[in-house]
Amino acid sequence: MPLDSTNDPQKKSWVGAANVPQSDFPIQNLPFAVFRRRGSDEPFRGGIAIGDQVLDLRLLSGEAGDGTPTPAPPS
Repeated sequence: MPLDSTNDPQKKSWVGAANVPQSDFPIQNLPFAVFRRRGSDEPFRGGIAIGDQVLDLRLLSGEAGDGTPTPAPPS
């Protein structure tokens, strides 16, 4: 089965730690995760591990968790 461009070992991430050869989560392996910020008692939520970072799916969806929209990042 031929590999597509998502498996290309030459692809690089904007997250520097994902480009380290020893990384468990390079751009070619983006597992879903359940997380919360260290030291907090906030509810767990979904994310995608990239290098040593987590992409927060709730924030990406545009919701703050209580149904209100999250503000757009400054441009």
